[in-house]
Amino acid sequence: MLMVIQAPTRWVYNGRRKKDDLLTLVARMQMPAVRPLQSASDLEQAMEGEMGSPVVFMQGRSAGAADASAATEALAAFDAAAHTLKHTDVFVSAAQPELLRKLMGGTELPTLPFVARLERGEEPRLLTEVATQASIEAFVGTQRVPSFSLADDSNFGTLLNVPKGDGFLPLALLLLDPESTGKDGPLTMDASFEGVGGALRTLSREPALRDQFVFAMACGAEFEEYLKEIYFIDRSTLPRLIVLWKGDYFLGFFTTLRSFFVDTPGEAADAASMRAFLERVASGAEGFGEFEGRAGAPARWWRLAKGYMPQLHTLDWLPRGTFVLPPVLLVIYLLFKLMSAPDAEYYERELAELQGARQQAMAKAAPQVEPLKSKKGN
Repeated sequence: MLMVIQAPTRWVYNGRRKKDDLLTLVARMQMPAVRPLQSASDLEQAMEGEMGSPVVFMQGRSAGAADASAATEALAAFDAAAHTLKHTDVFVSAAQPELLRKLMGGTELPTLPFVARLERGEEPRLLTEVATQASIEAFVGTQRVPSFSLADDSNFGTLLNVPKGDGFLPLALLLLDPESTGKDGPLTMDASFEGVGGALRTLSREPALRDQFVFAMACGAEFEEYLKEIYFIDRSTLPRLIVLWKGDYFLGFFTTLRSFFVDTPGEAADAASMRAFLERVASGAEGFGEFEGRAGAPARWWRLAKGYMPQLHTLDWLPRGTFVLPPVLLVIYLLFKLMSAPDAEYYERELAELQGARQQAMAKAAPQVEPLKSKKGN
């Protein structure tokens, strides 16, 4: 475990631990928690490079707020949240009205002070609750990932751990084959501006879906064997859309096991089909997700059985674990009987009693023979 300490706050660092990564972490910790903006180029710098982040959280400030005490509390809350989260997120502030209007897309400014999430190419998102340290940290936690990402080893864990209530937001992951894009080289973010990648990126901007999923794409060819083994996805069927969810209910209990939903081949062809699939997942109409690993083996067997016998789909309404519960209860019963079995002394006593009862029964059943009496002659 690596602990980062900057009095009075300490953090457990869960990021990458190569030399360059740790040097970047140290440099970030030495910077101000809130970076003041004097121009739009300052925001561009905050979004780029190792010290930047594609998502930035800004507080619009003004000395002319209607309620000076409330404004002071809001500024202090933003500074405290920024100090707590500076090791993972970037916080900025701006006070010039012209600059604020430009950064907010030229729209009418909200009541100052306000907190907004800024991302290049996306509309600003406002914190709608009262700006306290807790509400700002919760807002940052749910909004820190980009609207659409290229998933890889460096950010996959972050994409799966976006909080929502007591659990996490599911990840809508589009699997692409770079060869199908018609471009040489590895998959890049360029694929999110055209074709099915662009279609899913457009869906990620719809408020109804944006609040239900985290959106990303990944190179399916890079994980070809894993996709085939776990999700039954063959490379020849790409592009495919899957939903990964860290946190689901099993037999009525919440678990952090990762479950998944897989679309049907050909469904990730356009925005309408992908929207329909995601809406079914969000509403529960798609049924229950399958668990990864050993916990998901029964569900995978069930999916294979439905492939051979489509009539079994009529039983999809049953709660997940229905066909797992009877064998589990049988195993528990057998273990209970085994653990509660009598000891050896009990069997010895039982055997002795049985032998005694047998001897008594044999004695009673034996014929009674009277001894012969001698006869004296005449």
